[in-house]
Amino acid sequence: MLNVKIKKGKTPWNKGLKGEEYIKHYKNGIIGSFKKGNSPWNKEKKGLQHHSSKTRWKIGVGNRGKPRSEETKRKIRDGNKGKIVSEETRRRIGKTSKGRYPTKETRDKMGNSRRGEKNGRWLGGISFEPYTIDFNKQFKGKIRERDNHCCVICSKSQNELKRKLVVHHIDYNKLNTFPQNCISLCLLCHIQTNTNRTSWTVFFQSLLKEKYGYQYTQNQKIILDFMDKIIVTKK
Repeated sequence: MLNVKIKKGKTPWNKGLKGEEYIKHYKNGIIGSFKKGNSPWNKEKKGLQHHSSKTRWKIGVGNRGKPRSEETKRKIRDGNKGKIVSEETRRRIGKTSKGRYPTKETRDKMGNSRRGEKNGRWLGGISFEPYTIDFNKQFKGKIRERDNHCCVICSKSQNELKRKLVVHHIDYNKLNTFPQNCISLCLLCHIQTNTNRTSWTVFFQSLLKEKYGYQYTQNQKIILDFMDKIIVTKK
């Protein structure tokens, strides 16, 4: 029943109505008001759209900090699947998130969710393998000097970046520390080479072959020329 306060001198609509008369009057007066051609006030309105901005703000403040159950989280995830976020929404999210910094607990959760085998780029832990003794400061300095102290992808110099370039193994094998297998990259470009590794290997070998005349086999193995001897290194 509607909880409505009746002012003094006004007769309530259900006064004297009982049983079937009450139900009939209720249906005709309340439910029957939405007849054909009459649109209810909340037609085509979803969620909190029919609330005023002040009411939505109050609801948000009231729900802030309340823990959500796993069932609620699952429903939110399922409801957001396949949704395409518009540029306007992205702009608003970026604006509201500006200046926010995640807590240590949140950062730890994000890090653990992408660590080790959970990371799509995981290759069995080969990044922890040691470099050869030849991969030292002097060798890396010669590679940077050879590439004119510039990233071979974006052409940014060390002076512009204000940090030393990364010396990258083209075939991703740390044992093959040769000038023919190393190249200078800035940090951002080096991150990009963690995916599509075969494509990057072919690209870098073609680049070094054109610039310095290095030779490679068709299956991306390195051909080294030492005292007129041809050595093909294993990958």
